[in-house]
Amino acid sequence: METLINKDKYGQDYVSRDYLLQFVDITKIFKSGHVRNYALDKVNLSIKAGDSLAIVGESGSGKSTLGLVAVNLLKPNSGKIMFEGNDISKLRGSALRSFRRYTQMVFQDPYSSLNPYNTVYQSVSAPMKANMAYYESLIGEKVDSRDKQRAKVAEMLDMVGLVPGENFLDLFPKKLSGGQRQRVALARSLMLRPKLIVADEPTSMLDVSISAQVLNLLARLKRELKFSIMYISHELGTSNYISENMAVMNLGRVVEYGPSEEITSRPMHPYTDILIKSMLEVGGFKTEEPLAKIDFSQYNGGMVGCTFAHSCPFVTDVCLKQRPLLEKVDGDHSVACFHPLSH
Repeated sequence: METLINKDKYGQDYVSRDYLLQFVDITKIFKSGHVRNYALDKVNLSIKAGDSLAIVGESGSGKSTLGLVAVNLLKPNSGKIMFEGNDISKLRGSALRSFRRYTQMVFQDPYSSLNPYNTVYQSVSAPMKANMAYYESLIGEKVDSRDKQRAKVAEMLDMVGLVPGENFLDLFPKKLSGGQRQRVALARSLMLRPKLIVADEPTSMLDVSISAQVLNLLARLKRELKFSIMYISHELGTSNYISENMAVMNLGRVVEYGPSEEITSRPMHPYTDILIKSMLEVGGFKTEEPLAKIDFSQYNGGMVGCTFAHSCPFVTDVCLKQRPLLEKVDGDHSVACFHPLSH
């Protein structure tokens, strides 16, 4: 997986069908009166089929916005979203509905992501019923009766660990625990065998033991069904577990990218280093005090220099005047910093 979109001999961006998903100079601006907030500021990332990528950062870094852009629930102001080599950023109508078969989202809150007035069967069967011809082509058989449809939903519930699935079909969400609700949401997202799952902090509202079960389930299903995962989280520990690769975001920009294990054990960007050291525990022991504090009030209005310059202990004039580019420093490890950390 490469972070930077490849360039042709003229220096222009080009895309490849070798990648499942590519963000090419994606910018998303939210406006309130005269205020412009760059939630995403020229983001370039890519993910291959079957790979997993964690997007990490504190609240306001732009990671959830990037997830919504990935599944076309938000339109970028500029840039391209390439899915299997096709620009999907401007899809409308039937073309957009067709694209949605291949990407699904698992949201953070299992208590609000399910309609409380729908049974488990109604929620999980909705994608199948809305795309019946496509679903039948996927599985190679007709599902033309209610009994067959209920059987297929029960099979999916079994797959996500709600066993036996048939016992859950007619239950309403209020009868389920948080972990069970998140499994139902995952079953719904997998009904059409998508190629990409965007999981937006799917375990943040669950207790630790249930979170571990859901993460293990997600990892197992990824291997079995061979879909890609874009895992969004502020927790570097769970991100390291679920994803082979990691992108660290700060105020709308990717500041570090590389293998998850490499980033968590040997961060190169001061911001990543602070994120890791600000965690209560890493590996069962207290970490040392970070070199600087993250300024959560820092406003991103489309900065000229580095987004982290005003909080960085290593800041120099160049950090304030020029935007650092995301460049490879060691193997597949890339960092956008004029003064990367050495270990």
